[in-house]
Amino acid sequence: MEFVRTRKLSRIAMSLGSLSVIAGGLTMYFGPDGLGDGMMIAGFALLIGGVAALASTPVGEDEGD
Repeated sequence: MEFVRTRKLSRIAMSLGSLSVIAGGLTMYFGPDGLGDGMMIAGFALLIGGVAALASTPVGEDEGD
C-alpha cells in the first residue's frame, strides 16, 4: 500500500509544480520578476521531486505482489 500512497503524492507534487511554473511565468510577465522567479524555481523543484518519486515506484496501482 505504500507504493500507491507514494505514487499519489508524487502526482500531486507534479501537478502543483506544473501549476507553480505556469503561475510564476505569468507573474513574471505581469508583475514583479523576483516573485515569479521564486515561484518557477519552487515549481521546478516540486516537479523534479515528483518525477523522481514516481520513477522510484513500480508501474501500476498495486503493490506488485
